Amino acid sequence: MAYVSDARRAETRSDEISDGLGKIAAAIDYAYQPIVNVHTGVVYAYEALMRGHEAAGFSSIRELLDHAHDNDISVALDRALYEIAIAKFAQFGPANNARLFLNLDNRLLSNPSYRPAAIGSVLRRHGLSPSSLCIEISEIDAVIDPEKVRQMFQFPLGNAQVAIDDFGIGHSGLHLLCTSHPDLIKVDRFFVSGIERDAKKKVFLSSIVTLARSLGVWVVAEGVETEAEFRICREIGCDLVQGYFIARPTVNIQSLQSRYSVVTAANRNDRRERQDSSRLIRPELDKVPALEVGSGMEHVLNTFRRDKSRSFFPVVDDQSQPVGIVHEFDLKEFVYSPFGKDLLVNKGQPYRLRSFVKPCLVCDVNAPIDRILASFAIRDDEPAVVIVEEGRYLGLLQAAALVRLMNDLNLMVARNQNPLTKLPGNNSIADYLATAFEDEGNAWSFAYFDLDHFKPFNDRFGFRQGDRAIMLFADLMRQHFAGREFFLGHIGGDDFFMGARNFGADAVAKMVAGFLARFAADAVNFYDTETQAVGFTIAADRQGVMREIPLLAASCALLNLPSGSRLATPDSVSATLAYLKKLAKSSPAKLVQRTLA
Repeated sequence: MAYVSDARRAETRSDEISDGLGKIAAAIDYAYQPIVNVHTGVVYAYEALMRGHEAAGFSSIRELLDHAHDNDISVALDRALYEIAIAKFAQFGPANNARLFLNLDNRLLSNPSYRPAAIGSVLRRHGLSPSSLCIEISEIDAVIDPEKVRQMFQFPLGNAQVAIDDFGIGHSGLHLLCTSHPDLIKVDRFFVSGIERDAKKKVFLSSIVTLARSLGVWVVAEGVETEAEFRICREIGCDLVQGYFIARPTVNIQSLQSRYSVVTAANRNDRRERQDSSRLIRPELDKVPALEVGSGMEHVLNTFRRDKSRSFFPVVDDQSQPVGIVHEFDLKEFVYSPFGKDLLVNKGQPYRLRSFVKPCLVCDVNAPIDRILASFAIRDDEPAVVIVEEGRYLGLLQAAALVRLMNDLNLMVARNQNPLTKLPGNNSIADYLATAFEDEGNAWSFAYFDLDHFKPFNDRFGFRQGDRAIMLFADLMRQHFAGREFFLGHIGGDDFFMGARNFGADAVAKMVAGFLARFAADAVNFYDTETQAVGFTIAADRQGVMREIPLLAASCALLNLPSGSRLATPDSVSATLAYLKKLAKSSPAKLVQRTLA
């Protein structure tokens, strides 16, 4: 009787669990938020974010997961939730060539009933491959056994990706990064929020990116909410971004896009650098055919045999995204040992290519060349850089090609900068003005600086002292107008240019006035004590007449371009600045400001 009673209680318990799970599943929906390429805005993946926990009777998602864990239904709940998220993703994800990011409750890894392979059957039922999935493991919870993480992604989920979520705010992230080799790390919002105003956060994020690149791991910046945060994350070298600046999570899958134009608009300021990098990189690519990670070992050996000049090949998944490289060296132990080849290609218990794949350095074709070179330099014995476009394999950059690219880039930079001050020259200034006029959504300010009384100074003291005055002006510009909001240029001779975006017309005018005063104060040091005391020097003016010449100073024409439609043109702006420059020279404040309608 006791046995029957226990059986009935177990059956009742099972029914209760089933009913409870059914009610929870009926209330749950998923919102999706894009994770995009920082250079192009093309979607790399969508993260599935649970919604509807309130309707299921829980105040938070964490409370729901805790309830499942405490009542020993977490495995069953996990399967039910994955079914909902994957089924909905299947309606739009494959059409956008995107992956699905799913969060994992870390406590499942310690549950003996948990079977990661069960996700594979859900994916297959909806026509998806494991390579379309990325599991996010948070480092917030207790330290995770890396061996269990590795076991999760053995066959049949060998092509799925692993990401460490909330990286940097827990206590197990570095341990996981060192021991389990994730495909991506998602840097927590804490390090991104207000990063443009926090030098310490910039240092931390730069260190994380450098570490990840040295290990061949991609970096996602989470919680990017402003354009300023996006710009800094891109400059530091993050590969992917996610956050409200791109798009908010939505349950409406019809509103999801495959490319987000907000990234294109934000990147417009760096248009010249990006285009030149891509244009230089593409001709240097070694278009080596990649091996698919599911290839049989006999095919792999035949590939090395056909091309004896190559000691390694890139390996990609079924979405053409790199998973690493395979070295001939690692196969020699089998190829040159008795029966070794037979072991490799044994059909009864074959070795799999994934067993021989090593992590590699992967960079986007739009990434700045100097950043690619820096990443390559910190990787020991790296044979080449795998280049991707929108996440998919494009070709290899060999070491010799990288050296040529760096030389070409240096030549290109040299052609577009002033040889004395090393500031961008007229071509770059023209590009900057063209960019400003394309970008109607932002306000811009343009400053035309001219050194006053420079010719008499140069004639009196010589060209060496004149060059020192020019260098002083350029150096002070760099100090005074530091930051990505500003663009500095050297028009030529003693004429300089400064541009600012969305800095505020009054704030720019105040900074310019302070800069002019600083230069005038520092330029006094070019003169002897007696000349400083009287405030002028005797020299020939432009007509060759000897007279009193005021000490070296500078004047500025400042033109503001509000956001909105553009009635003016870049050429008319240049002409207006030249006209205002003449007015500024005769102005007591040495500064004239105008705003274009």
